[in-house]
Amino acid sequence: MIDRKHKLSENFTLGEFLHKGVEVDSLPVYIIQNLTKLARELQKVRTKIGKPFVITSGYRTPAHNKAVGGAKNSWHMKGLAADFQVKGMTADEAREAIGDWNGGVELGIPWVHLDLGPKRRFYP
Repeated sequence: MIDRKHKLSENFTLGEFLHKGVEVDSLPVYIIQNLTKLARELQKVRTKIGKPFVITSGYRTPAHNKAVGGAKNSWHMKGLAADFQVKGMTADEAREAIGDWNGGVELGIPWVHLDLGPKRRFYP
């Protein structure tokens, strides 16, 4: 049985990508598969940077996405996006350290958004 402690990669668990109130049992299989793919890509970046990540937003239900003002077709609702902070780094320092990323990158303050969608950049 998969639970919130289920490891998706060396340093990321399923629970880190789920907001409060999301039951693992209610997740479609494709969301868990997408989150696993995302975690494995984020793991590469985390290993490169060598510092812990704190996921501030991962998978969002449509209702939660609407409540937080997310984009109508947010990659978060597909389990293919995460907002995070890197311990000991500003968002801009983290973005710089990430280097090349083949998906979407957005610089928020104090977080960085990475997704597995098309390559695009959103910086203030």
